Amino acid sequence: MNFLKIENPSKFIKKLLFYFFIYMIFEGIFRKWIFPNFNVQIYFLKDFFLLIIYALAIKYNFLFKSKFSIYATIFVTLISLYGLIGYSFNSIDSIIYYSLGVRSYWLYFPLFLIVIHIITLEDVKKFLKFNFFSTIPYFVLIYFQSIMPDTSIINSGRNQLVFNPERPSGYFTFTTQNTFYYIFLSICFNFYILNLNRVSLKKICYIAFVNFLLFSILILLKSRAVYVFILGSLIYSFTFLLFSNEKKILKQIKLSFFVIVIPVTFFICSKIYTTQFDFSVKRINTDTYNELSLVKNLGDNKIFKSNQTIREFCEKQSSICRIVNEIYFFSQIPKASISGKGIGSGTSAVSAVKKEINFALGEAENHRIIHELGIVVGSFYVIFKYVFVILLNIFFIYKHQYKKQFSPILLFVSVQMMIGSVSFSVSFISFIFWVCFAIMLASFTFKEKHGAANQ
Repeated sequence: MNFLKIENPSKFIKKLLFYFFIYMIFEGIFRKWIFPNFNVQIYFLKDFFLLIIYALAIKYNFLFKSKFSIYATIFVTLISLYGLIGYSFNSIDSIIYYSLGVRSYWLYFPLFLIVIHIITLEDVKKFLKFNFFSTIPYFVLIYFQSIMPDTSIINSGRNQLVFNPERPSGYFTFTTQNTFYYIFLSICFNFYILNLNRVSLKKICYIAFVNFLLFSILILLKSRAVYVFILGSLIYSFTFLLFSNEKKILKQIKLSFFVIVIPVTFFICSKIYTTQFDFSVKRINTDTYNELSLVKNLGDNKIFKSNQTIREFCEKQSSICRIVNEIYFFSQIPKASISGKGIGSGTSAVSAVKKEINFALGEAENHRIIHELGIVVGSFYVIFKYVFVILLNIFFIYKHQYKKQFSPILLFVSVQMMIGSVSFSVSFISFIFWVCFAIMLASFTFKEKHGAANQ
């Protein structure tokens, strides 16, 4: 059986992981334009590819290689076992629901462990640089989607798979997935700039060009969430660059890019795409704030050191309140049961199979988790995520601040852990979170080679 022997298993699995990343983008293309009649089968095809990768990782000891992976697996197993309680198991259907629920939560967890164990700094640079260059074809697609009717095949796909898309969906079948893909590309862009240790006229021109494309896409997407994240990413990147040990001249060039070039580019793009920009501006603070749990439960309370009530504030700043509402999960405790309704019982897959929604919370991640895992375990899991994010940021500031290029990834992982819909489905959103989370944790072990020139 020597023909099954892999000479360099680490390198081979890295290639498989990269090909799987490409597949996660092409999955939407297959479902939307090429094989729309098999969109459900294609949705589950990723499981087959992952099983191959996971089997190889187990064979070559890349899954439980460290104590961290063992402890993390125990934690995930305990949460999953507790998630059994909410299901009645009075029929085969409950087993299916439970399996889909666990899948929604943890399908990419083993992939996360694999990436931690095999990825290197050079791998990260190559991977993010590849996505940096991917901005060009992505812009072309988004531009044509933005100027074509909603019902056109480029927007709705064949058989109208994407129903009445108000905003461009890119390669994906849902606009939310497209939003996170764009956010990921913006991370790659910031990483590329922060990681440079020499500049040339050619590089400056290309960076400026890609920057223009990214801000064009930002406006064409017409997404409020993207504006907020891009602002946060720029603040993170600028702050860690400012306090880094970067060479003075190079630091000044990079800082001027964040302070001058990016704002000017955004202004230019807003004038070029006036209609789309005005649409985005009108959508800001248009949430139905009265439906937020935060307002329903605490609306009449006054904000600290202010005469303004939470309801009055949310009426004017509903977009901010929507974010706070995602974090504020305590409003769900009186409505939830002690044991919960079962892990993943409110996720998209389980709801689709049952053809009913257990509780209308959808992508409100933390609220849904409280109902699925119950008051005690659900609250513990959500608070655990919050504490982990705080400690991760503190540790990065004190131990990792000179690896400034990872600051955009830190922000992305932090936001996703706090309010992202990571366990709602096994879409690109969940996938890219687990990949970035692995890169972020692995980065604490990376050591830059002396004399190596960054790209």
